[in-house]
Amino acid sequence: METREINRSQDLISRYVYAVVRALPRGQREDISRELHTLIADMLEERCGEITPTERDVRVVLTELGTPGELAAQYDPRGERCLIPPPYYRTYAFLLKLVIAAAAGGITLSQILLFFIDSPGWGSALLRWIGLLATGLCFAFTFVTLLFAVFSRRGVPIQEWGASLDDLPPVPQKEEIPSKGESVCGIVFAVLFAVLFLFFPQVFRVLPGGGEAAIPVFSAAALQRTWPLILGIAVLTVAYEGFSLFEGRYTRRLAVVNSVSNLLVAVLASLWLAGRELFTPAFVEYVRNSPDWDLPAAKEAVLNSPYILLGILLFAVVLDTAVTWWKAWRYDRLPRSSRG
Repeated sequence: METREINRSQDLISRYVYAVVRALPRGQREDISRELHTLIADMLEERCGEITPTERDVRVVLTELGTPGELAAQYDPRGERCLIPPPYYRTYAFLLKLVIAAAAGGITLSQILLFFIDSPGWGSALLRWIGLLATGLCFAFTFVTLLFAVFSRRGVPIQEWGASLDDLPPVPQKEEIPSKGESVCGIVFAVLFAVLFLFFPQVFRVLPGGGEAAIPVFSAAALQRTWPLILGIAVLTVAYEGFSLFEGRYTRRLAVVNSVSNLLVAVLASLWLAGRELFTPAFVEYVRNSPDWDLPAAKEAVLNSPYILLGILLFAVVLDTAVTWWKAWRYDRLPRSSRG
C-alpha cells in the first residue's frame, strides 16, 4: 500500500510539473522542470521531515505553489511586456506564430509559381512578393492580436490545464502525441489552398504547345461564387490543426473536435466540388479535342476529377476520424497510473 501511495504522489508531482513547463519556451523547460522538482522536494521535506510524504501532503504543497498557469506566468516574463496578458498570452503567441508562418509560406509559394508561369522579371516579382507579404503578415498579426485583445478585455475564459489537481494532464509518451510536423504541414497547405484558389487561380494553366496561349483550368467566376466554401475549408483545417498542437496529445476532446471539423469540411467540400462547373469551357474543350489525350477514359477522369477528388477526400476524412477516435480511446481512457 505504501508503494502505491508513493507512486501516486510521484505521478501527481510529475503531472503538475509537466502542466507548468508545457506553457513555457522549449529551451527553458528542462531547467525549470529540475528546479520545480527540487523545490517541491524541499517543501515536502520541510513539511514532513523524516516521514514519507503522503498524497495529501503532496496536494497541500502543490496547492501552496498555485495552479500550473499561475506558476508558469511567474517563470515566463513575456506576458508582462505585451498587450495580451496571461493566461491569454501563451495561446496568443502560439497561434500568432502558426498563422504568420502559414500565411508567409502560402504567399511565397504562390508567388514562386506565378514567377515561373508569367516570367515577370526578377525586379517586378520581388516587389510584388514584398508587397503581398507585408500586407498578408500585417493582416494576420492584426486579426489575431485584436481577437485576443477582445478576449482578454471581456474576460473570455480560456481552457487551462490543471486549474484543479484532479484535472492535471498526464505526462504524454511519444506515441500519445500527434505529429507536430503533420499539423504544421496541414496548416501551411490549408493557407496555400485558400491563397491559390481565392487570389491566384491563374497559376493553374495548361500549355497546349505550338505557340498557343496558356489555357486557364479553373473558372474565376465559379471560384468567386464559392469563396465562402473555400475559406471555410481552410479555416476549419487551420483551427483543428492548431487545436491539435495546443492539446499536445490524443484525448477524447481532441477526437470530438476532429469529428466536428471533418464533418464540416466534408459538407463544405461536397458543396464546392459536386454539381459545379469549376473548369473553364476552354479547358474542357482542350481535354476533349486534344490529340495528346488518346484514351477516352483518361479524358473522362480529368473532366470528372472534382468528383474523384471528393471521393478520396471523404474516404480520408472517415479514416482520419476513425484513427483519431481509436488513439483517443487507447490513450485517454485510463489515468496515467493505470497505464502500462
